[in-house]
Amino acid sequence: MPVGQNAKKAEANFFCELPIQMFMVGIVAAWVLAPSYALAREYFVSPVGDDVAEGSSAKPWRTIQRAADVAQPGDVVTIRGNRIHHNGGLAGIWLDWMAQGTRVSGNTLWLNKCDLFFEVDHGPILVEGNTCLSSVAARTCSQSIAYVGNRMWGRFVTFNEQRCTPVFKPHSVTLDSIDRVPCGSGGHVFINNVLAHDPHFPKELFPSRFEDNWMIPAECWKGNEMTGECEITPPAVSKRPDFKPVDAKRFGKPIFVDQEFPEPMLCKPRL
Repeated sequence: MPVGQNAKKAEANFFCELPIQMFMVGIVAAWVLAPSYALAREYFVSPVGDDVAEGSSAKPWRTIQRAADVAQPGDVVTIRGNRIHHNGGLAGIWLDWMAQGTRVSGNTLWLNKCDLFFEVDHGPILVEGNTCLSSVAARTCSQSIAYVGNRMWGRFVTFNEQRCTPVFKPHSVTLDSIDRVPCGSGGHVFINNVLAHDPHFPKELFPSRFEDNWMIPAECWKGNEMTGECEITPPAVSKRPDFKPVDAKRFGKPIFVDQEFPEPMLCKPRL
């Protein structure tokens, strides 16, 4: 039985097992897009880290505050291993308006109103190696999101939005244009994901691509409501895709921005 099927409604409660706030992804986006990208350093935050460490991938910090104290404009901070659950607000992770260049990587989300909400964003946005077990995996009115190596049990809610939002020059906060195409118009990429529901949106203006995804019925997923752990037992007749390695070139270019997607690090789903 998937997590949350018999759970009581979460009344706007939020639990995250890292000492962080929900503006964490906004911080990541802002640092990725800031000037001086060529001189940027990359730092890492993890629940198994230590704030006296060097902040590298092998020796990450534990708290967002440590990263905020050290990082300079143009630096990239990767926040790994978040466990976000029982959020009855808009979403477990909510990327609103200016998430161009953001990476959402290696998180576990469950028992949220929805796990991911992409609101009037322009890509490139990379969603990789996440486990999303709420009844709504993603709510999207944005363009050019690449999903790779995720396990996503919930359904996808996609819609068009008439708001005009900024498009920036690559790796910059310099305004390039105001997009006048309805947000949510498509151009997404789904590669190497394990999905319980079809994310296809028939009203999108720009077609999305679907490659090497494994569709496994929702009743074959069994989740633990306390820990967010999940076991997936595919039907005997279900054929597993090859899950070939993925690089950023395979995603192509975003619709409105001459900017590569971030290079994926977690391109195969955990089974």
